[in-house]
Amino acid sequence: MKKPTNLSLALCLLILGIAESCKSKFDEKKYLTELLNNIEKVKSASYVITITLPVMGDETRFNTFKYYAKEFANPMDTAIGSSHGLFYLEDNAKLHSAYDGNAKIDAYHDDKRIAIDSFKVYSVPFRRTRSFFTSTKDVVKYALNSNDSTLTEFYDFGDSLLFSLTIYSDKQVVLGYGKPAYFEMPYEPDEVISKYDIWINNSTKLPYKYKITYPGSSSCEEINELQVNTMNINDFIPARYIPADYDIVFRGEEQKPATADLTGTKVPDWTLSDYNNESFALKDFASKVLLLQFSGIGCPPCHASLPFLNQLVTNYKDKSFELVRIECWSNNVEAIKNYRLNNNIEYKFLISDKEIEKKYNVLAVPTFFILDDNRTIQKVIRGFPAETTAKEIREKEIREAINKLL
Repeated sequence: MKKPTNLSLALCLLILGIAESCKSKFDEKKYLTELLNNIEKVKSASYVITITLPVMGDETRFNTFKYYAKEFANPMDTAIGSSHGLFYLEDNAKLHSAYDGNAKIDAYHDDKRIAIDSFKVYSVPFRRTRSFFTSTKDVVKYALNSNDSTLTEFYDFGDSLLFSLTIYSDKQVVLGYGKPAYFEMPYEPDEVISKYDIWINNSTKLPYKYKITYPGSSSCEEINELQVNTMNINDFIPARYIPADYDIVFRGEEQKPATADLTGTKVPDWTLSDYNNESFALKDFASKVLLLQFSGIGCPPCHASLPFLNQLVTNYKDKSFELVRIECWSNNVEAIKNYRLNNNIEYKFLISDKEIEKKYNVLAVPTFFILDDNRTIQKVIRGFPAETTAKEIREKEIREAINKLL
C-alpha cells in the first residue's frame, strides 16, 4: 500500500515561513496531470543549466558545472524519448555531450577524442543519459501511475511550487531514464529512500529545478534563460559538432585489450602513494597472497563490494593475506580520507597512475587481481554485481581463489 499522501497541504506560506491552512483542498492528481500536460507540450527547449554534484567520496562538498543545453522531444526514441546536447557556455558550438536517440557522444577536447556509445556493448537496464524535461516528466508520470510506497508533498512559495516525491523501497528507485529502474542496495538498510524534488515556476507552469537524493549521494539541476518550442529536431545533428581532426572511438572497442589473459604473468614492481603521501612498492608486501582491487570512488559496484572486502580482511587477519585498494577515479586526498573513514576501510588505499593501469590492462572498475607470493597473477576477476545471487557467486569465486593459494 502507499504511505498516506498529503492531499491537503497548504498552498500558501507567510513571509515568515509559517503555513496557513487553505480553505479548499488541493487536488494533487489534477495538479500533476496538468503539469505533465505542460511538460509534454515542450517539443524543444534551450536553456542554461547549472548542475551541482557532490565531490566523489565527500558528500559535504560540491562541484558546479554550467552548460548551454538543447533538448528535443523525440517520439522515435522508445528508450528515453528525447534527443539532447550540452555545449560549453563560452562556445555554444563546442560540444560536451549529446544523444540523438541512437547513441551517446562524449567529447574529450584535451585528448582530441570523441567516444560514442551505441548501447549495444553493455547490458544495462537503462541508457545512462537524460535531459531536464524528460527527467522531470518521468518523475511526474511515476507519481501518477506507480503503486510503490510513496509520499508526495507540495509547498507553494508564491512565485514557485515545490513538488516532493519520496519513495520507500528495499531497492534504489531510479527515475528519469525512461522506465523506472530498481537496484538492489546490499550495503544499505532494509528500507531505501529515493527522493525527487521538482520546483515549478507558477507563471510558466513548467519545472525549473530538479533534485535527486539517493542514499549517500545527491545531485541538482537548475535551468534559466529558457526558450521553448523555437527549434526543430531535424536541425539537431550531433555529428556536425565533431571536429574533423578528432579521433573517434566506440564504447566497447577500447575494452578489447582487457580480454587478454594475464593469468600466469609476473607483474613488474611498482610504487604508489597513499592519501598521506606515504609510498608503497609491490615488493613491500610480504604476504603469501595479495589481493589488488582497482576501484573508483563514486563507482556503485565498487561501493557494493565494500562490506565483502571488509569482512574478507577480518576473516583472513590471521592468514598470510593482504588486501590493497588502488584508486583509479580520484586523487583528491581529502575525499579519499573521508571515504575511508565513512566506510571503515582499514586496508591499504593507494592512488593509481596511468602506467600501472596499463600494466594490469585495467579499463573498467572494479577489477580484482589475486597474486601469489612470487607476485604472479593467479586470477583476474572483473566486476562486482549488485544482484544477490550473482554477488554471492562472485564473493565465492574470490574466496576460493584466495584459499587455493593459502
